[in-house]
Amino acid sequence: THTVLPGESIQAAITSASPGDQIIIKAGNYAGENITINKNLDIRREQNANVSITGNVTFSGLATIQSFAHFSVTGNLTVTNSKVYLYDCNATGSLTTTGSEWTLQECNIGGNVSSTSSTSKFMRSYLTGSFTHDTNTTDCTVFQSTIREKLTTKAQRSWIGYNPIRYMR
Repeated sequence: THTVLPGESIQAAITSASPGDQIIIKAGNYAGENITINKNLDIRREQNANVSITGNVTFSGLATIQSFAHFSVTGNLTVTNSKVYLYDCNATGSLTTTGSEWTLQECNIGGNVSSTSSTSKFMRSYLTGSFTHDTNTTDCTVFQSTIREKLTTKAQRSWIGYNPIRYMR
C-alpha cells in the first residue's frame, strides 16, 4: 500500500506502484499534478476525505476496468484505449475519450464530453457543456442526466432516457 500526503506527488506514487497495488490519497489539495494512470491500481481517497487535484488526469492503455471515485479535478479528464469507471467525480474541464469503454456515474463535468470509437455510459451525471458521441459502431447510454447544451450521437445503438437536454441531434 502506498500513501500520499498533501505536498507529495500522486504521480510519483503511481509511477512507483506495481499493477494491483493500492494507493490511498489523504485529504488535501494536490496542485500542479498532471496524472497519467497507465496500469490498473486501486486508487482511493482516505475514507470520507476531500481530495482535490489541480491538473489533468489521463487514463491510458488499461485493459481491465480502472475505478476512479470521489475526486475533484480542476482540469480535464482523458481516457484512451482504456476501460474506466468514474464515480462521484467533479471536473471543471472536459472529458475526452478515444477507443475506450467508459462509465460516468454521479459526476459533474464543467466542460464538454467527446467520445470517439468508445462505448459510453453517462448516468445520473451533470454536464455543463455538450455531449458528442462520434462513432456509429459503438453504443451510447445517457440516463437520468442533465446536459445543459447539445447531445449529438452517431452510435450504433443509443439508449437515452429521463434526461433534461437543451438540444438533441
